[in-house]
Amino acid sequence: MDSTDGHNAPAGVHAKRRKDRGMDELLGMCKGIIADKVVNQSEAEFLLNWIESNKDICNEWPANVLCYRLTRYLEDGELDKKEQKELFELLKGASGGLSDMICDNSSTTLPVKECEDICFEDSLFCCTGTFVFGKRGHCEGEIVDRGGKTHKDPGQKTDYLVIGLLGSRDWIHSSYGRKIEKAVKLREDGHKVKIISEETWAKALFG
Repeated sequence: MDSTDGHNAPAGVHAKRRKDRGMDELLGMCKGIIADKVVNQSEAEFLLNWIESNKDICNEWPANVLCYRLTRYLEDGELDKKEQKELFELLKGASGGLSDMICDNSSTTLPVKECEDICFEDSLFCCTGTFVFGKRGHCEGEIVDRGGKTHKDPGQKTDYLVIGLLGSRDWIHSSYGRKIEKAVKLREDGHKVKIISEETWAKALFG
């Protein structure tokens, strides 16, 4: 029998399988919750409790992002109408993004640089695409809260261009694809801009 099958599989293989199963289950729950096109408080509380109790994935992206947003929505004990709407859009986007992650690692086609260390303080960020993390303004707010700055288009002073997961598959054919092409050209011309994925950016937020 192959050494990676059954009980003979290395511990790392078992851990990856558990994470894959957990992400599959999370995907199914997200889709189930939004099936009736509304997210109520009991569903939000259940999802948060499930993520927190599943240690194999609770600190993995994007489960950690979902956990963070759910915690913020529920910290006052009430999920209001605005939060319900935002959470619905988040779960709708996340379930699509998770599908892409599980079925097709499309980010490998992007000119990203997975940085080990991302510095927010005094750094200039530009965001493009659609983010699992939330709306563009929310993502930019998280950057500003950590001492960073944001602007709409990449330029010579840009430190990071962050590509949202949900827009990444068709970036070359989309209007925001021009931002990526501009950043690539800036990088080729010797400027400091780093092109990073939403996953790398989100991990740095919680690092």
